[in-house]
Amino acid sequence: MALSRFKENTGAGTHAVDPGIRKQGLIADLRHRGRRMLVFFLALGLSGILLGTCTTPKEDQSPTTKEAAPTPTSALKTSPSHLLPSLQVAGASCYAFLRPDEKSRRFGPLMKSEPLKWLDAQGSWIRVWIPRLRVSGWVPSAHVLETPESGASSESIPAHLMSTVTVIVRKANIREAPTTESQIIMVAKRNQQFMLLKEERGWYQIWVPDLKQRGWISGKIVARLRQE
Repeated sequence: MALSRFKENTGAGTHAVDPGIRKQGLIADLRHRGRRMLVFFLALGLSGILLGTCTTPKEDQSPTTKEAAPTPTSALKTSPSHLLPSLQVAGASCYAFLRPDEKSRRFGPLMKSEPLKWLDAQGSWIRVWIPRLRVSGWVPSAHVLETPESGASSESIPAHLMSTVTVIVRKANIREAPTTESQIIMVAKRNQQFMLLKEERGWYQIWVPDLKQRGWISGKIVARLRQE
């Protein structure tokens, strides 16, 4: 009978699991799962960091230098007189004004046939460079007339007296003459700046330093900066 009980106890022991052992197994399994989850999240975080360092935002893909304001070239620091239209006083004499307004302060008078250089225009006024006085001023356009160019001159006009135009579109055609049918001599890019030489029917004659020649650009695709 004792032997029979021993066998029954032995059989029961082969199928029953000690609660302590079962608890330890569960803890080990949880630790294993926890380590796997930790490794997964670490790998996910590392891949995100690597992806962030290797991917460039869309707004940074295009070089910002294309839109940056240009640095004035040496051609814009001074203007040789022969590049600008030549004018002269039409009447017996006329006064020059500090602003395009007859109520502003005036100086002069300028002498009859006195040579002048065109700098800018506004309405019925023309801003001129007066070589004799080495200053600029505004005169009514009716008091001056354009004359043929007298050839190259070594005299230069200070840059702060010059007006400029800046391209405001992505690409702008510069042409030989003030018409859309004329030959294109250069394609300018946005923010390129050029010295203004003359104005005619909505077109601006400019100095193109890269080509060392004059050109024409439509006034619709540039911003004009008039110096005071």
